[in-house]
Amino acid sequence: MKYFLKTYGCQMNIHDSEFISGVVEEMGFFPSPPDEADLIILNTCSVRDRAEQKVRTYLGDLKKIKSKNPRLVIGVMGCMASRARDYLERLNFLDFLLGPTQIESFPAVLSGVLKNKGISPPRVSLPFKYKRADKISAYVNITLGCSNFCSYCVVPYVRGRERSRPPEEIIEEIKDLSGCGFLEVILLGQNVNAYGKEIPGWSFERLLEKIAEIDGIQRIRYTTSHPRDFTKSLVLKIKNLPKVCEHFHLPVQSGSNKVLESMNRGYSREEYLDLVSFIREEVPVSSITTDLIVGYPEEGEREFLETVDLMERVKFDHAYILTYSPRPGTSAFSLGDPVPSSEKERRLHFLQEKQRQHSLFRNLPLKGETLEVLVEGKDPKGNLIGRTRTNKEAFFRGEESLLGKLVRVKIEEVTPWSLKGKEL
Repeated sequence: MKYFLKTYGCQMNIHDSEFISGVVEEMGFFPSPPDEADLIILNTCSVRDRAEQKVRTYLGDLKKIKSKNPRLVIGVMGCMASRARDYLERLNFLDFLLGPTQIESFPAVLSGVLKNKGISPPRVSLPFKYKRADKISAYVNITLGCSNFCSYCVVPYVRGRERSRPPEEIIEEIKDLSGCGFLEVILLGQNVNAYGKEIPGWSFERLLEKIAEIDGIQRIRYTTSHPRDFTKSLVLKIKNLPKVCEHFHLPVQSGSNKVLESMNRGYSREEYLDLVSFIREEVPVSSITTDLIVGYPEEGEREFLETVDLMERVKFDHAYILTYSPRPGTSAFSLGDPVPSSEKERRLHFLQEKQRQHSLFRNLPLKGETLEVLVEGKDPKGNLIGRTRTNKEAFFRGEESLLGKLVRVKIEEVTPWSLKGKEL
């Protein structure tokens, strides 16, 4: 039996897809193109309308494939299966829908669907195995859901309230990963630095300490952080844990206090800039990246220029910049979408160019430096590709035997987006 899995969205969805692939392959399926598959699963995202539109378009293609092969099983999973359930339930060619909070029931649901098709899959053994995307770096969920309720975001509605995984479970999973040869773990959650709020005696700081004690793990990363919960104590803890990488991803979203308040972000621009200054002082060899939204309903020209000013003050190493996308069900949806698309695009392109300049500014001092790089793969030109501790992509010539290893690379060229050098 063959399957095809298409994943939309962020690292959380990628990690969920590792679980989905592990289950279906243990049931006897193996990957194939969609036109040859017996099972097709879409793992969807609802953060932006564009992501949902892509799914809707692809579902039209799948309807045609299903009409030619009625035994084909098609399922939709992920955030869209929660947020757009009414729409999806009207598509009679779909065999199952599972939202993010229902993912643990996936093996049983799929088994039931297959039995109705006359297929008897083998029972999936516990604990469920992930089909890891590679053998170098592994995602590990530490929190599930979100309780922040930012005005523009659907995540709390589709993934549920924030909850922390038991620390013993996390530590045991990472020990297993270390035993399998993984050098790096990436801790996942909508707000990882809120970990342990409901577990007496635990916090994100303590969890980092315990993970750092695990033999074999050389690097610890985490995403995503919330500036409101990123304390100075946590900065100092990261500073003093050599295995934790010096990369701080702090999504600011806007540089305007008016917009931040409307977004329900829970911090001011002044508090954010103070945190950045503290990081720069305590961990000078670090990178700071962010997320920005332009065209939010209450962002006028003044508020936009305040965001530009914040970017100039911080000079981020990198920024993920997106235009505002109204999401039904969120509190911001009632504000409408008053900023014209053309104005959103103008602001987007302005910030993208500003960020290009800042990224180059941050990378230029690295020319001539020797950096530790974890080798992750090869590019089409035969260069090895890896990441520095500050999460910058580096290219260099080297033997394929270096894949999965930590190597020292002297940086000879820089661009706004990457580094190029030679192995020492």
